[in-house]
Amino acid sequence: MFSSIRATFFACLLLINSGLFAQWNAMGAGFDSGFVFSIEAYSETEIYYGGNFATSSGVINNIAMWDGTTWQPLGSGTAGTVYEVEKHPDGGIVVIGGFTYADGLLVSNIARWDGSSWSAIGGGTYTVPDELAVSPDGTIYIIDTSLVTYTKVLRKWDGTTWTDIYNFTDYSSILDLAIDASGHLIISGSFTTIGGVAANYIARYDGTTFHSMGTLSNAPSILKLDKLGQLYGRVFGSIYKFDGSSWLLHASASSLILNFDFDADGNMYVCGTFNTIAGTPFKKIAVWNGTSYAPLGDGLSSTCYDVEVVNNKVYAGGGFLNSETTITLKRAGYFLLPSLLPVTWGQVSAVRNNSGIEVKWETYSEVNCDFFTVQRS
Repeated sequence: MFSSIRATFFACLLLINSGLFAQWNAMGAGFDSGFVFSIEAYSETEIYYGGNFATSSGVINNIAMWDGTTWQPLGSGTAGTVYEVEKHPDGGIVVIGGFTYADGLLVSNIARWDGSSWSAIGGGTYTVPDELAVSPDGTIYIIDTSLVTYTKVLRKWDGTTWTDIYNFTDYSSILDLAIDASGHLIISGSFTTIGGVAANYIARYDGTTFHSMGTLSNAPSILKLDKLGQLYGRVFGSIYKFDGSSWLLHASASSLILNFDFDADGNMYVCGTFNTIAGTPFKKIAVWNGTSYAPLGDGLSSTCYDVEVVNNKVYAGGGFLNSETTITLKRAGYFLLPSLLPVTWGQVSAVRNNSGIEVKWETYSEVNCDFFTVQRS
């Protein structure tokens, strides 16, 4: 009688190591003091962390790069807190914060690291900037404060000159900047008009003109794009998705969420100061799968200020010293997401011959696989 080969014939024994899949992982020795406020990643071997942290050796100050194995200093760092880090299209990063020098160079609250050295951006800023965004063409946008009117000013650096684009003389507060999939600036704040255009708390700037972007009940305090370039905003305890014309509720969340990011499958990772979301316990970090929230391991012991997803790793930074119960992290750590399908399959075939059934298969990639078993029924 012909034997059928069940689907489980390609079952792969996973060597699931709890240090990889079930808990948080340290990133070297972490940082000895302070807080991480911002994370920006190119890849698993080029991840930038900014804040007001240091190491006991004194080599790393407020900014560092994780190369996948160790922390690398960026010169001698900055002489003051780094509040935000953004990638530059020519490589390296742009940072803003409360610093006057970067590696001994006078920079005045904003600087560029090109991968080997720091450089000033014009004469710096008026004051410590509130927000930062960098467009694909290298234009740098910041929210500064006018030294004349003491109101918020949207400014841009075109590579040569600083230009004041718009002064919020109505004393609007500006909460976040982002660059959309078309390379246009998105700005959120307490304004209802901007540049003569009616806009309810959020607007798009195309380099010349401001445009309204639907209606929200209040200003998003966090703006984020997913891996497909779709825009999301957190308004108090809810996260909304912009469909091109209107804002749709994506997930009920928590007003204690400080940041969020997405993986390639659209799962959303949120972090902050929360201990619960919608009454369910989650320690400072959780993942939303489109239907419900789930924990990441045992969570984190204290505030998580930023989260960044790179491939199947969730990187976190903040003031936490360890995961909620066990793992020493010291302000920086990552969670390796489990892979339900550790094998990428090619062709699979089962053919009866004189001696039995010959099963053949090919794989394009294998992760944590030791051997295969074939079963019959």
